[in-house]
Amino acid sequence: MESILYELWQGRMNPQERRVEYDQESRKLLRLIEKNHERLCESLNEQQIEIFEKYKDSVTELSDFTEFELFKYAFQLGGKMTVETLIK
Repeated sequence: MESILYELWQGRMNPQERRVEYDQESRKLLRLIEKNHERLCESLNEQQIEIFEKYKDSVTELSDFTEFELFKYAFQLGGKMTVETLIK
């Protein structure tokens, strides 16, 4: 097997493509979110929907930033654990 770094470099490994397998409880929560989103949008006028869509875009942008920061932290933590293991 090639090194993980080489696999990443060659594009054979793409962590963003990993799909999350939701359990029953998570799927139930997703359905509830969708249902409430639909109900909310049905109750809004066009201007309110536009504002709400901008709000959702901002929340998504913040979520993406937070996920990246967590990824960086986890990657650094994994590196530190590896170094510590090799030193001892």
